[in-house]
Amino acid sequence: LDIKIDDLRDRYYLYGGIIRHVLAPAVKQEQIKTQLNDGLGNLDLSILQRKAANVDRDASGSNVSGFILCYDGKRIALEQKSKGGELVYFKDRVLRYTSAFVEQKVENILDSKPLEEKMMIVLERLNDRVVDLSGKNLEAVTTEFLSKAIVKWQMKRAGVGGWIDFTSKKRKVIKDYNIVGHLTKADQLLVPTNTSFPVADMVFSNWGD
Repeated sequence: LDIKIDDLRDRYYLYGGIIRHVLAPAVKQEQIKTQLNDGLGNLDLSILQRKAANVDRDASGSNVSGFILCYDGKRIALEQKSKGGELVYFKDRVLRYTSAFVEQKVENILDSKPLEEKMMIVLERLNDRVVDLSGKNLEAVTTEFLSKAIVKWQMKRAGVGGWIDFTSKKRKVIKDYNIVGHLTKADQLLVPTNTSFPVADMVFSNWGD
């Protein structure tokens, strides 16, 4: 199997850890890309948010393409109460997006929804009636609220004092993997698409204020 490292990175970005797609021969890559795009094109957000979503099932109903979701066998270790301190392993089956590319496409769908619909999705999530696989539903609504300054906020510093009013103003939303280069521009709401960003989910740029 001869695959260039750059091609491997590109495939991993598209398909995540699905080996049969990442390592498929070059002659099959166009067909696999078409299947991925078809899965995204036929995506039903309401099914994606159901607790009983199925992956690549023949039955009609809550079915989602295996190019969009996959089962994640998460190994959770619990320390036994024995003196030896041995570990007990078991699997907790959960759903997750197959790749960063797919997660971004789903986020774009969420961003295109009217604010009222976004709010209803969050309300359903808070009432535990739908799932939010990546936390993007809540983030999308919060981003819009903060950028448009259309609601009243309160803030509380960790371990210091009580709640106080927090005044927000209209800001331009900037989404980027690396937000450092945007910090020197005023009146922006910076949302890092890098989910392992070490500081926060959102950052205000107040340069010059």
